[in-house]
Amino acid sequence: MFTSYSSSKPSSLSSPTMNFLATSEAKKPLPKSVIFATSGIGGCLGWAVVHPFNTIAVRSNLASASGQTFSLSKMLKTDGFMSLYDGLSAGGARQGVY
Repeated sequence: MFTSYSSSKPSSLSSPTMNFLATSEAKKPLPKSVIFATSGIGGCLGWAVVHPFNTIAVRSNLASASGQTFSLSKMLKTDGFMSLYDGLSAGGARQGVY
């Protein structure tokens, strides 16, 4: 499947892929602005995935503290599916600042 490549200098790397990676030129590092922007976007997208679960946990804890029972199905029927994303803008703003 793989063919071996001979080189003029001995190498301790065994596969042709590793030889290629070891001899390829180093790429220029990304600018700090690109790293900062992609980190912020990644944080916001991550929070968008986690936020509904956090909303359920908070509402469950608040209902428990006030002596009520929490029902996800009741919450979705009364407030709708998008109520899971209530407060997402604050979480996104926080992640953008980090």
